[in-house]
Amino acid sequence: MQSASGREDRKSLQAAKSILSRGVPGGEETILEVRDLTVALEVDDQVIQPVDGISFRLERGRTLAVVGESGSGKSMTALAIVGLLPRGLAHLTRGQVLLAGEDLAGIPESELRRSRGSSISLMPQDPMTALNPSLTIGYQVMEPLMVHEHLPRALTRARAIELLMRTGIGNLPAILDAYPHQLSGGMRQRVVLAMALICRPSVLLADEPTTALDVTTQEQIIDLLQDLQREFGLSMIVISHDLGVVARIADHVLVMYAGRPAEYGSVDDIFARPSHPYTRGLLNSVDFASYPPRERLRSIPGVPPRLEALPSGCAFHPRCSYARDICREVEPALRSAPGLPSLTACHVAQAGDLEPWPSAASK
Repeated sequence: MQSASGREDRKSLQAAKSILSRGVPGGEETILEVRDLTVALEVDDQVIQPVDGISFRLERGRTLAVVGESGSGKSMTALAIVGLLPRGLAHLTRGQVLLAGEDLAGIPESELRRSRGSSISLMPQDPMTALNPSLTIGYQVMEPLMVHEHLPRALTRARAIELLMRTGIGNLPAILDAYPHQLSGGMRQRVVLAMALICRPSVLLADEPTTALDVTTQEQIIDLLQDLQREFGLSMIVISHDLGVVARIADHVLVMYAGRPAEYGSVDDIFARPSHPYTRGLLNSVDFASYPPRERLRSIPGVPPRLEALPSGCAFHPRCSYARDICREVEPALRSAPGLPSLTACHVAQAGDLEPWPSAASK
């Protein structure tokens, strides 16, 4: 015998499909602009800056990838953008986060909560810790709709089912009554994505969306993100350490080091003509099938600096083979220079003294 909830699911499913399938026209207008974003963090009676002077623009329907080693400030940047910095420990000291012209950094928390989830959403890095183990999958996926749109429960349930179906989760609607521990890692990742997109935001921040997933599931998640982006006209910021994923999904790339911007440009320029020694080091440490057989990957010497004890000048200079006296004394600004395809924070590159970057065929 058919349940009442099952009849309600089918009755409003078509309405939910029409809502979810509306595409947003693509374009080149700026949907999100971050200006001089700086975060202070109090650790052991010291104040450090895990994010220091980050600026970028994101166009509608485009993808910006933020890359860098662990501790470079990628996730903290995302938390600062959506106003989810840990209270009492970190706070925004300067900068603007302009979403469709509105400065999210300058509005009260009550107003920010109306935008968070509905206009801009965060897909957290670890779905197992992001999901509440005591609440069902259905409640957690539907909650953003209940908070932001106050829709009837039947329509809310139908929209949740439709979006979960789009993310590749089967056995619906029964899966709505499951708990996070009953799902695989790939399914939990899809649930977190559905939670972030259920209110159709303009901007999605995806923090390491393929981490800890097997290769097949990674490919599925990437394809899913790209499909939903094309259909919804979604603008994305993807935080990743996987340069293969970045090469596939990004339009522009921001390289971060020690909380600061190192290089910013189009994905083609970053991969084909990197201008910062750190960016070159990241690319050299990854095998893109361009290395001769049995040749060792070239790692970056040393380790990233501690934020409470940053070196003077350029933070990368202790690990850089190109470092000069000016690199040890003066912090470089992120700017353009003749002959550089991207914005680069490097004195040597700005002076035009870096050796040419070899093509893949010549490596």
